[in-house]
Amino acid sequence: NEAQHWLIQFKRTLCTADLHQAWEIYQQLFKKIKVQITNLKWLELHHVSPALTNAADLSLAVPGTYKPHTADIGIKSFAHYIGVIASKQRPRRMSMLGADGKRYEFLLKGHEDLRQ
Repeated sequence: NEAQHWLIQFKRTLCTADLHQAWEIYQQLFKKIKVQITNLKWLELHHVSPALTNAADLSLAVPGTYKPHTADIGIKSFAHYIGVIASKQRPRRMSMLGADGKRYEFLLKGHEDLRQ
């Protein structure tokens, strides 16, 4: 790897120009990755959360479905893909299948203060 070469060179010479060469390579790589991530529309659940991919027939109720004096609607499974909404904060749209056979969708937002 070229960046690694420049870092090794910097360790030997302590010449900041070598460090700048490595940094330039990493910066270009970051820009390419950022463009790809920005264009991402879907995430595969097994890459994001292997535990949720394998979770099935949970005794945990589907959020928002609890009603007193009635049987809970458990989570049967999670969808294999999570949608990424094209907006500034890029929230995720996730769905799960309830034990009642209905699909329930949820909006997942990261880095939010939910105490408000």
